[in-house]
Amino acid sequence: MQELRVSNCILVLKILMKAFYKIHRGETRLFVQFEYDEALINRIRAIEGRRYSQSEQSWHFGIDRTSWYSLIEIFPEIKQRLRPRFQPLQKGDGGPVQVKQLDRKSTRLNSSHQ
Repeated sequence: MQELRVSNCILVLKILMKAFYKIHRGETRLFVQFEYDEALINRIRAIEGRRYSQSEQSWHFGIDRTSWYSLIEIFPEIKQRLRPRFQPLQKGDGGPVQVKQLDRKSTRLNSSHQ
């Protein structure tokens, strides 16, 4: 979760993210696109087998359980937007999922900022 602390409040940022399956260089991959965020990128770089596609301007991952559960830790909402797929795509399967804003709950630490 991305948080920004300002005085006694926590402001939670909204992340615009797009996730889709696609055959890339003959292999079924799970693609994730989002606005540049260095903290998220550092977490993604920790996932084994991740790659960045210049042509798609997105990170992509193998369709294995390890990648899926690692992505859920970073983007918990992905499991509500996309079903896990551990088998290769067939012709006509996959495609982009609509871009949706992932809402995060805002929490106040001090009631004096109402």
